Amino acid sequence: MTEVITDIGEAISTLASMLPAYLEKKGLLRGKGDFLCPFHGDKNHPAMRILPKDERYAHCFTCGAHCGIFDFASKLDGVPLAGEGFVTLTLPTVAKFLGVTMDLGPPTEESRLRALYGKILYDACLYLRKGDQSYGLKRGWTNNRLTAGSVSHSGLIDFLVEKGWDKD
Repeated sequence: MTEVITDIGEAISTLASMLPAYLEKKGLLRGKGDFLCPFHGDKNHPAMRILPKDERYAHCFTCGAHCGIFDFASKLDGVPLAGEGFVTLTLPTVAKFLGVTMDLGPPTEESRLRALYGKILYDACLYLRKGDQSYGLKRGWTNNRLTAGSVSHSGLIDFLVEKGWDKD
């Protein structure tokens, strides 16, 4: 019997861990090597790779894109990265594509807020993993000392707005 996911947080976590399967099914990834980056229209020089230490993310060494499964779904399928559409359209679309059975039911206010908080944390982690640590490096801090508090607040806000979040 197939397990049915009924929790939004579990759905986000489960789907995020399935990035390699998603990329293989989309025809982008073949094996463990580099693949063509859809974020800068790469046609001939594969420069994107799934991170070996955390397979929930891929990084392009040409354009610097650092993406998870929902970024790829937004780019390739046109689904929203934030807001209510993330819960009502993106999660079901990615789950169906990967054969994951979900029955989230109508979202309660609590589950809607939990999903939004989880998604904004996910996006903030993408920013931190992206490596924009120029704020700390300008001050002479070494990489082993840079933390979440070492990043530019305005850079984080700009990144989140690019991901579809409202600045307010």
